[in-house]
Amino acid sequence: MHGLRCRGIDNAKITLSPKMLDAWQVALFTIHHSPLVLHLNVPFPAVKSKICREIYCFLTTHSLSSPLWRHRAILPPSSLLLCQCPLPHWRSQSNAKYLRISDGFHKCSFPFFQLPHLEKDLMSRRSKMGFTLVELLVVIAIIGVLVGLLLPAVQAAREAARRMSCSNNMKQLGLALHNYHDTHQKFPPSVSASGSMASGTAVPGPLKARNHRGWTMLLPFIEQAALYEAFDFSLAASGCTYSSPANSNSISGPEPGAAGNANHIVVSTVVPAFLCPSDPNPTNTTSTHAAYRISSATTLQGAYTNYDFSSARVLASSDVWSGTAQSTRRMFGMDSQSKMRDVLDGTSNSIAIAETIRNQWDGIPQTWGYAKWVGNGVDPSYTYGINYLRYSTNPLLPYKLGSYETSGSLHTGGAQFTFGDGSVHFLTDSIDLTTLQRLTYISDGQVIPEY
Repeated sequence: MHGLRCRGIDNAKITLSPKMLDAWQVALFTIHHSPLVLHLNVPFPAVKSKICREIYCFLTTHSLSSPLWRHRAILPPSSLLLCQCPLPHWRSQSNAKYLRISDGFHKCSFPFFQLPHLEKDLMSRRSKMGFTLVELLVVIAIIGVLVGLLLPAVQAAREAARRMSCSNNMKQLGLALHNYHDTHQKFPPSVSASGSMASGTAVPGPLKARNHRGWTMLLPFIEQAALYEAFDFSLAASGCTYSSPANSNSISGPEPGAAGNANHIVVSTVVPAFLCPSDPNPTNTTSTHAAYRISSATTLQGAYTNYDFSSARVLASSDVWSGTAQSTRRMFGMDSQSKMRDVLDGTSNSIAIAETIRNQWDGIPQTWGYAKWVGNGVDPSYTYGINYLRYSTNPLLPYKLGSYETSGSLHTGGAQFTFGDGSVHFLTDSIDLTTLQRLTYISDGQVIPEY
């Protein structure tokens, strides 16, 4: 805008730039009694708003102004400007006036004329200052539909992120196994000196039960050196001798929690690297049963793990790993000392670590720091396969695994497994059981089909 020049209503001029003249396609002034209506059809809202303000300034500062005028402007983002100005001498069609608009090169004249039927419509427009209840409800309904459409996508994205975090945990555990093997020339056992064994060569004997887990040996390789240094490997990790006949098994030294044995502090510590973020179940045991607790000397509860070694499912009888049949041997087991050379089927074809759930219907979930009754590892090859689930008795908690030492997860459609070469694979719960068994056995010599 270059400014305004007022020379009386008959030859009033508003000087506009050529660009604004191009944008201003139609300008129509309608006067009836007091309302003065300006309709603008301008494709650019910012230009339209500026033109409206300039014309309003012109009308309200015109030389014909008098104290009797009452000025009131409504400048919505629409094309309507209302200026309430009593102009009785403009009430007849014969008194039509013109607004002349010029940019110095072009001149446009627009007539003022009466349209009596507009007064009621204009007054009703001015009275509509907000949303009606119906409009508000429609907007709320639309927002609700959009949220309903977006929510499943958001949940799917969050689960994908949790599953990726779980996969990263298992990858780190696979690398820790390789680093341990490079250091000690063998893998750690799944369980060492289990006091819950009643028969077989895995029975430790009197004063020899320690209930150790191989995860305590991997602590330095997953950035948990402080926990590793706090654990005393010469003492028991738990006091479990649940299934043992009288005097056949007894723990070495004092129970955890008793004077001289602080291992209960280590094995009750929750380690994030052992937890799947998709599993909202408790991170520690709640049972005080002698078969599952750390010991009678402490009230601390053992910490769970979502990842455990691939080993045979046992109850109260087992041989040591080296005494098991080669055709059904897993990578880990009772007092195992497996090496890379023992994995005859190839590390890329053999499961090392299996995912499980921190909630079970039969037995209790796996603890990373100590062995207990039905707490010796996870067997992917067991008859139930992956995700043998039952509904939880607690409606606030999701599914629970149907039986102890079995594989599963709360990821939709399957579970994740770390193979001997450190790679992580998601196996569907519809995988053929024979294929799953061949992936579990490390030296059966069988061809593994596509999975």
